[in-house]
Amino acid sequence: MKKKIIYISAFLLAIITIINPSVVKAEEKVKEITGGICNIEESIGRVNKNNTIIINGKETEIFCTFENQAIALENIKIESKSFLSKMKDNYGLEELSTKNWNQYFELLHNFTGVLYDEGKLTEDLGEEYRKLRRFFDIYENVYDNEEIKQYVEGAQKVRGHINLAEDEEFLSLLPNHSQLVKDHDENRVEPYANNGTYNATAAIKYAKDNAYNKSSSEYGYLTSDCTNFVSQVYNKGGLNQEKTNSTATGWWHSKNGNKHLHSRAWAYAYEFAKYWGVSLKTLDTNKFSSTIKPGDAILADWENDGRWDHAGVVTATSQTVKYIPGTTVGGSAIASGWYYDFQVAQHNREYLLWASDPGNNWDVIAIDSGAFGIARH
Repeated sequence: MKKKIIYISAFLLAIITIINPSVVKAEEKVKEITGGICNIEESIGRVNKNNTIIINGKETEIFCTFENQAIALENIKIESKSFLSKMKDNYGLEELSTKNWNQYFELLHNFTGVLYDEGKLTEDLGEEYRKLRRFFDIYENVYDNEEIKQYVEGAQKVRGHINLAEDEEFLSLLPNHSQLVKDHDENRVEPYANNGTYNATAAIKYAKDNAYNKSSSEYGYLTSDCTNFVSQVYNKGGLNQEKTNSTATGWWHSKNGNKHLHSRAWAYAYEFAKYWGVSLKTLDTNKFSSTIKPGDAILADWENDGRWDHAGVVTATSQTVKYIPGTTVGGSAIASGWYYDFQVAQHNREYLLWASDPGNNWDVIAIDSGAFGIARH
């Protein structure tokens, strides 16, 4: 009787696997996709997830931070020792510290590209790189929170309050899970009345043609060029720039001789997302891959701390089922352990790759506790 039950169970599992591609071999290791805000490994550092500030008499969420910045810094030097050592030698840097963390942060993605192009980005180094980018995503937040506090103090001294209906600059400082930002986004209007009509075919052609192009004489190249590139794609896809006299407003680029100028919404992922709006934010790779369309601008928040860190462009989608490395069916991973493959063009690192290709890394955002977004157009 026992053997018969085992045979029947095996037969049913085989049928279910054919019907549902998210079901795989039960004996494989399961890596759960937990989601949530700032779920970085405790081996790197414990995190304060409930930081708030009083704005106009109301408590408002600000960014999560490490409970102890110094301890987290020392821990990441252990967790990503090999990657940091190679970065240090390649760029002639001093050892990672409170004084030069910004240098490491700015060079992080470029160096990953160097390793990948040289065929030296091993699985272990790739894991250390991903730990580093998640670490920096939280480590920088203490400085972002300080900027928020200084802005609030200054506004309260001058005006006694902050005009939330009009102060776009202040709202751009807050994490996107803040209730103030959510309320604003729910009541938002289209960013610009004359934005034009988006031609996804033209946008995709530009994205593919320039995925590996670091020297755009028309738009320039930034140290962190991902959003500059996505803005170019939107512009070439028929969306008109909104020219203003301030880098804090509008969505624009201009060139004066050899000097390139641009608004913050043109060049920074989180500002780009606030300008255009986000049609979907999810921690589920399956849902994300099922929703995106060729020509979409996509966003990544490495630690789901409320600020978009990276942007790219979808250049193709498919119905080919792929599995997220290290995941199988089990617990909360059943909904997110597989996805439909999609192709991405991006800068920093420059590539045109399918999510399943080695070196793409869009497929591992969820297992790294990150979030996906799709920008409107």
